[in-house]
Amino acid sequence: VDLIAEYYPRSMVAIMEYHLHIPGPDPLTNKDSEFRKEYYGGDFGTPTIFFNGKGKIVGGGSELVIKNAFNKYKKSIERKFDKKTNIDLSLTAEKKGKIVEFEAVINLLNDIKQKMQLHVALVEKSVNYEGGNGVTKHAFVVRHLITGEKGQEIEIKDSKYALSKNFNLTDIEKRQNDYLNDFATNPPSRYRNFSGWKE
Repeated sequence: VDLIAEYYPRSMVAIMEYHLHIPGPDPLTNKDSEFRKEYYGGDFGTPTIFFNGKGKIVGGGSELVIKNAFNKYKKSIERKFDKKTNIDLSLTAEKKGKIVEFEAVINLLNDIKQKMQLHVALVEKSVNYEGGNGVTKHAFVVRHLITGEKGQEIEIKDSKYALSKNFNLTDIEKRQNDYLNDFATNPPSRYRNFSGWKE
């Protein structure tokens, strides 16, 4: 994924990483990333990659495996470039203290009325934390799903839809801290020897 991030500009490929408690407790996990695992079917480990919510590829490993994975990912991504879309999506966001205001605007490029799901996420660009696998820098960490774990179902009429919302970063930080404190106090049975977060 780091190679994909270096290879493609953000205007072409958006990357989101959902952390999970696999193989051991991971403090970058949150309720939304757990919900999202269930949304995708739930029966897989990490790393697992989805492209536009589909085309699941499972597994990581050695440098050789990583080179092959990069080529697989690249093919899956570039297949999407050939597909024409009938929507134009723009998103603007502004941070005012701890409040973030955003607006998503969708324009249909044809006259077909359409139902769809809109997914908006708060993603942290870079987090320094040494995980159980020795990785110390984590990119594009999903912190909160603004439109919920299933997205927001919308119906576009008259070729346009706009959604304006705001959210409070303090509330999201509290939600994450409560989640991690609860995990440390009442770890799932598979982590019964968990002695607490190291930082």
